[in-house]
Amino acid sequence: MAGPRGGWSQGTVTQLPCRKTHLAVLSFGSSRDGHVGAANDLTVKENQKIFPQKLDGGVAMQVCVTVLQEQECLMKTGTVGGRQPVNENQKGEAASLNSGQAILIISGAADKAVVSVTPNWTKILQGDAVTLTCILPSAAQEYFWFKDDQQIHQNSKTLSTQSASSEKSGEYRCQGRHTERSDPVRLDIVNSAVILQIPPSIYEGDTVSLRCHSAPGYSARSPTLYKDDDTVVQYTNSLYLVKDIRMSAAGRYSCTKEIYAYGRYQTYRSSEETLSIKELFSIPQINARPQGTSEGTNVTLTCNTTLSPPRRGTQLQFAFYKDGERVQDFDISNTYQLWSARPEDSGSYTCKVKTATNICKTSNSIHVTIQELFTFPKVRANAELAIEGAEMTLTCDATGPRATELQYAFYRDEHIVKGFGPSNEYQVHVAKSNDSGLYACVVKTSRSNIIKRSIAVTIQVQELFSDPEIEVSPPTISEGVNMTLTCNATRRSVRDTEIQFAFYKNGEIVQDFGLSNKYHVSSAKPEEGGNYVCEARALSFSVKRISNVLSIQVQAKYTGPDYLLPGLIATLSAFLLVAVILMIVFRRRVTRSFKKQQEVREKKDLGFPEARVRPENEKAPKPGSTHTGDRTEPAQEEELCYADIKINSTNKEQLVFSVISSYQNLSSIFGDSSYEPMDGESTTIQK
Repeated sequence: MAGPRGGWSQGTVTQLPCRKTHLAVLSFGSSRDGHVGAANDLTVKENQKIFPQKLDGGVAMQVCVTVLQEQECLMKTGTVGGRQPVNENQKGEAASLNSGQAILIISGAADKAVVSVTPNWTKILQGDAVTLTCILPSAAQEYFWFKDDQQIHQNSKTLSTQSASSEKSGEYRCQGRHTERSDPVRLDIVNSAVILQIPPSIYEGDTVSLRCHSAPGYSARSPTLYKDDDTVVQYTNSLYLVKDIRMSAAGRYSCTKEIYAYGRYQTYRSSEETLSIKELFSIPQINARPQGTSEGTNVTLTCNTTLSPPRRGTQLQFAFYKDGERVQDFDISNTYQLWSARPEDSGSYTCKVKTATNICKTSNSIHVTIQELFTFPKVRANAELAIEGAEMTLTCDATGPRATELQYAFYRDEHIVKGFGPSNEYQVHVAKSNDSGLYACVVKTSRSNIIKRSIAVTIQVQELFSDPEIEVSPPTISEGVNMTLTCNATRRSVRDTEIQFAFYKNGEIVQDFGLSNKYHVSSAKPEEGGNYVCEARALSFSVKRISNVLSIQVQAKYTGPDYLLPGLIATLSAFLLVAVILMIVFRRRVTRSFKKQQEVREKKDLGFPEARVRPENEKAPKPGSTHTGDRTEPAQEEELCYADIKINSTNKEQLVFSVISSYQNLSSIFGDSSYEPMDGESTTIQK
């Protein structure tokens, strides 16, 4: 497929017929005006990358091709940059990609081919087998081999020999049709008793095998490795393994080996070989974008390094440090973000790059400076101690190059008292005690998200005087007594403040404001009673306070007839006497009941038959009946007596019976069905 005959000029967008297996690849010709020249036809596979080779008189451009469907392709040429030819560092612009389109990205120089050696040694003994392989970025291409810069006419991926000879020695390179020529690989085929074999390409972090090799068919022992003529190690077999090799391992190496020949072991030494270690990735460079920014700006730090092309698949990890302290741990991201940067983010930054094999390198350091938009605010009051009733002004001080764009807000005890505005003052025209508290201010810019808060300061509004308290003298007021109300308020301000007082009864003023804190009522009358309050004020500061409510009752004199008074006194005395008698009777009953229960317990403890004590609520038994348990049966005797049996503590043979006379007779005398005789009424009976 060929492009337009006039070529493509800078920025041209051209519709091209596009098949799934065919796509045009652009290359820059040698035309004087620098326009894109004719295109070449190539057969490619889906999603395959194409690498055109360098052309005479121009620079071939790498083209990445992705074919999605069999449709037309939208293609845009690279930026030429005036009429100058594109150099290898310039990159083209990609056209927009829609469904069913192919996108062509012009990106710069093409990738190189790579030559590998199997076995992986650059020095080979004559007669050994060796294979060279050409590795291209994409398959199904033509292969071109070069020895000592002379092309070998062999279109094959590999060059191999089963018995190497000295004429095969030389520098080998390979190239695909659309790749750059590989780096040279030196192949030395020698005739020697012992040689030291070193891989042709060694990168830091590699695991490297060094072989002290001798001709097959001879018995050999005691291989020894030397670096710069110093013994490194003695080992048992021919291979010496170095894991995670470092750049410090580079140097001049040789080896010795004992070989059995002519009936005995003789020591042979190889020639010196240079062990070169290539850098896996470059020393990282750190940069910041944008630089010299103001606080509030997002700053991005980037750690840049370049992997060696043959090791592009090596995964790297990045870490960032500020003033020697790690601020972002190792991660695959090579960027560190300072979101809404602050002045405290200023400092010296470095980055480190490492591999899984712990090859670690540190970048240069850069100093990041974040310019402060404004200082941290401070709250300032017009007086350290505010006076109640006076004007109080708080000022929020913040300075900076953009101080005129600042917005201010004020808080008391974490509650906003003034929202954001251009004024940096908060005024209270008449200060009160509840205006005391912790005050702070918050400052922000009108065009950024920078917000700063001051340190809270304590503002105490001093009261001029305490809350007034009202009291009356005397405490009890009778009709005709002189009554005095006093309003007490204590001065608390250092200022000599004049306090005035007023008195109110049931909400009506009875004494207007004056310097006296007393209200007098001569010869009080019942109608002088009511709910009284007093009010104190400092006239110069417009401060007023009202006391609690005091309820006053004026007791009236007795005005009834005189002859009724003696009768009233007699009636009250009679009621009092009856109450005293009832209390005495009740006490005697309680005492007797207690004694009776105590005596019953004593008898029971001594083993005497238990005499039944009639409960107080049980009626007296009728004549002619006996009481047995819960049954009342006819009695065989006319009278029923109750007896209490006691044992004299001095003579247990003597029983003391307290004989109670007829229940009916006793109850008629005392009016008490549960009455029992006193100790003096007992009769002693000899057993």
